[in-house]
Amino acid sequence: MNPSQAPYFVAVAYAVIVAAVGIFGFQTLPPRFMDLFLVGIAFVTARWSWRPALVLYVLSLVTAAWVLPPRNSFVVSEGYDQLRMALYGASSLAVIMAIEYARARGHD
Repeated sequence: MNPSQAPYFVAVAYAVIVAAVGIFGFQTLPPRFMDLFLVGIAFVTARWSWRPALVLYVLSLVTAAWVLPPRNSFVVSEGYDQLRMALYGASSLAVIMAIEYARARGHD
């Protein structure tokens, strides 16, 4: 594996593991399940950059849409689940931006 591909491999592997836990491990997702993705997004951003973190972010949104009711569909029908995804998406992007900003300030 090319060393430049390692961050993307880690991001995808992390997403697959968390998705498998969500899909096969729970009948109903715990309320803060998507925070597991947020931990990975923060780690990948801090360790490498926003690019592989964005891959993890997109995969997390796809997974969340798949496992939220109605399950096994990319349609999120409940208003509170739509709000949950929107807040998760916004907070994840805020974490990516904050870490990137801190990294850039550290190099000045």
